[in-house]
Amino acid sequence: MPPVGGAALPAGEGLTAILNECRRQHEDAVATLDNGHPVLPQVIESLSVTRRALLLGMGASHHVNQIAAARLRARGL
Repeated sequence: MPPVGGAALPAGEGLTAILNECRRQHEDAVATLDNGHPVLPQVIESLSVTRRALLLGMGASHHVNQIAAARLRARGL
């Protein structure tokens, strides 16, 4: 993430906390992708057998799941 600064960006504890959380979530997302690949074949197998998926989430996760659900439906699931 770009550093905080410049006349156009407000400084303060709130902004710092938000940017730190964004950095943490980015690192978590990358770790999930890196570590999630070993189970991906199992997920694909389960989807092909059951033809069903249960997607859970709140907030942004809910919206990402809506996108994933639409893509799964487009593939016949």
